Amino acid sequence: EQARTFLLAGDPRSALAILEAATNAWEDGIDSLDEDVREAFEESADEFTLALGELWAEALLSTELTPDERDHWVEVLDDLCDSIYGGASLGIALGAAQQGWDYPPLVAVLHGEITEKGAWEGEPPDYSDALAEIRLRILERRGQFQQYLYLAEAEGQFMRYLHMLIRLGETDKAIEEAIRTLLHPEDI
Repeated sequence: EQARTFLLAGDPRSALAILEAATNAWEDGIDSLDEDVREAFEESADEFTLALGELWAEALLSTELTPDERDHWVEVLDDLCDSIYGGASLGIALGAAQQGWDYPPLVAVLHGEITEKGAWEGEPPDYSDALAEIRLRILERRGQFQQYLYLAEAEGQFMRYLHMLIRLGETDKAIEEAIRTLLHPEDI
């Protein structure tokens, strides 16, 4: 919650510091548990590390990192993915650190070049939808609404795309897109 508070307040560096401390404490705490207790705790641990990974990703993408800082976080997160219990769930954070905002397919999408591959070179990872949602939140906070629309469209986030069109006063376009894309009653 503290990391999220700092993110929303526009202080992602403080969020990163909190996340690093929390992750290290998590790792130490899990390592001290008996093997049987750890196994019984596995499902909850996966949920926690997934939420932790998403917060890491948002903090990293919200921070203007120097190349050296980015390399540092890639190394830290790569090590954590391998060493921490449930570390595979931190893959989203590692992906965010590796790609940043200058990942070529993402850059192309943010400039309006939308293809069926979305913001990915190859097969999207399992966390692609969650990472798209994180990037959309950041673009919205930054007031980069056109880039938001491009990314939402490219990543198949149609409800977010339609909601933003409506918020921007482009109601006619939103209705046209809704008629074209929303085919099932539950979607409508």
